[in-house]
Amino acid sequence: ILVSANERLDFYVKKKPGNTPVSTESLEIDHTKLMHVIGVRADLNEFFHIHPIRTKDIGVLSVNYQFKNPGLYKIWSEIKKSDINYSFGHPEISVSGSGMKENKLISFGRNMIVDKYQVSLNLEEPVEKGHEHVLSFDIHTLTGAEIALEDYLGAPMHLSIIKDDFK
Repeated sequence: ILVSANERLDFYVKKKPGNTPVSTESLEIDHTKLMHVIGVRADLNEFFHIHPIRTKDIGVLSVNYQFKNPGLYKIWSEIKKSDINYSFGHPEISVSGSGMKENKLISFGRNMIVDKYQVSLNLEEPVEKGHEHVLSFDIHTLTGAEIALEDYLGAPMHLSIIKDDFK
């Protein structure tokens, strides 16, 4: 699917099998929103978390989004209905525009500087597929001062782990 950099993204919630729309009125609020959508560019250098809203069309939630860079993106959405969370992977989309479509920079470091913060993953053991791990993060300013976390969407932290081949 080819889209432009400034795009209206529509999400059609339907029952499977079939194509029966699910009323957005029957969806439940989770982390203060009806739907959560995350997207990642193929080089993992761009990530977004957006929240479509109800439209007048039955089963459709929509949001306008301005992609920062061209390239291939994978998008996932999540809703809650009848106290169950449902996650959906959507087909990859290609965003047109000028600029680099990919600039893959891989870092396996456990200490990263992001904006004005230093974030450290506290994990002694190697990460292994099929093994449960407890993840703990330490966040400080660049001068070492502690950061007081504030809730975002009803929780102190959100985490998405995405494999670089999107599978």
